[in-house]
Order: sequence, then structure tokens, then C-alpha cells
Amino acid sequence: MYGIESSFSSISDAFYNSKAIQNIEFIHSDVESIEPDIFKEHIDAVILDPSRKGVHNKALEWIEKLLPDQIIYVSCELKTLKRDLNKLTNNYSIRKVIPVDMFPHTKHVECIVSLEKIN
Repeated sequence: MYGIESSFSSISDAFYNSKAIQNIEFIHSDVESIEPDIFKEHIDAVILDPSRKGVHNKALEWIEKLLPDQIIYVSCELKTLKRDLNKLTNNYSIRKVIPVDMFPHTKHVECIVSLEKIN
């Protein structure tokens, strides 16, 4: 299992919270700086939780190369979610969309999308 995060404090928190997990590696980096060949074996799933800017094009490119079986996309910006899903749905179908009202009485909605690789 790999965790890639640009925030050092988030990496520190993840490391602290994962003490019982043996097969996990955290990488302190922007996701666009990662080359897909660092992953030695098949990737079963990818969880994306980008900023409002959405997933970086370079990350979308390596997802296309790795073709994980499942993608979970957590979005805080519907416009970039739509843009990124347009790129991802060439190889994936949307299985489920779950809106989450994290900020009641505001216009902001988080969205969790489950995608499955098309065989």
C-alpha cells in the first residue's frame, strides 16, 4: 500500500495512524512528481482526494498506464470532478456516487465516486 501526499503533517499523521499496518509506504511528494514505475506490482485500487484543482494530468496519465481495478475519487469541487471523470471513464464505469453534506447550510458538497475498470 502506498500513500502519496504533499503535506508533511498529513504524512506524519498517516504514519502515526498506520502503526499496525506492515505493508504500507508513505511518499512525501506532489503526485505529479511520481513516476508509475515505482509501483512494483499490480495496483488493485487508487484513492484520489485532490484539492479543488482536481487531479493533475500527470497523475491521470499514470492511472491510465497502471489501470487499477477500482478508483475511489473524493471530490470537493464538482467542476473538476466532472472534468476528471470525463477522462477516467474511457477505461472505467461509474458504480456509485455518494454526495456528502460536510458543510450544512452552505453550497459546498463533497462527492465520493466509485469507479470500476471496464473489462
